Amino acid sequence: LCLGLLLLASSVSAARAGTRPHPGGNQRTLLRPLPSHDLPVIDLVEPAGHVYDPGPEDLDITRLQRTLAGHFDPKFMAVHRPKESFLHPNGSLQPGFRLKKGRLVPARPMPRDLQRIRLKGLDFPGGIKVRLDLGRKLRRKLRQLLWTYTYCPLVYRWKDLGLRFWPRWIREGRCYNSRRSCSFPPGMTCREKTSAEKTVLRWHCRDWTQRRQCRWIPATLSVLVECSCSC
Repeated sequence: LCLGLLLLASSVSAARAGTRPHPGGNQRTLLRPLPSHDLPVIDLVEPAGHVYDPGPEDLDITRLQRTLAGHFDPKFMAVHRPKESFLHPNGSLQPGFRLKKGRLVPARPMPRDLQRIRLKGLDFPGGIKVRLDLGRKLRRKLRQLLWTYTYCPLVYRWKDLGLRFWPRWIREGRCYNSRRSCSFPPGMTCREKTSAEKTVLRWHCRDWTQRRQCRWIPATLSVLVECSCSC
């Protein structure tokens, strides 16, 4: 059984590595910018000095909320500094499991590549096949074991974007990388997988030198929401 789990985990790791798109594999993707795996996004370089900041009349919360409309996401945005940033200035770990009736259960659905594992047999080189006589309950527990071992948690940290963004506090994520590998056999690490686009308002002047034609414009930020075990 241990040998079977070793080979099974190896096949799962290889399958996950194989699903990662290659940057140069599709001619169509070469015609448009590819998403970067380097999250969070670096800070923008803007003119220094308070003279370029929005004035008090430009920071009317009611009007800004009306402008942003349904794009405001309280889970990832805050107008004022959140309490969490005081308690955990370096970020807080987002658990992937929750307590339910005294048991730890996953907080999100199982990944599809793990759901597709049937655990009914193993294929060896040379066409050799070994049938695994495992019950349904045991197969489910083995899949959950692999899921727990390869799960990659996130660390969320509130970041102050400054006065020229509204809301100015954004909850950015990064993959939590411990010293151990997330794969079995070892070799793979937790990397960024899925990001969500969040729309905020950015103070922009068409002529920064004269501070003319300044207004709030929509700006899209990428927030990491999922990490995966990959090469």
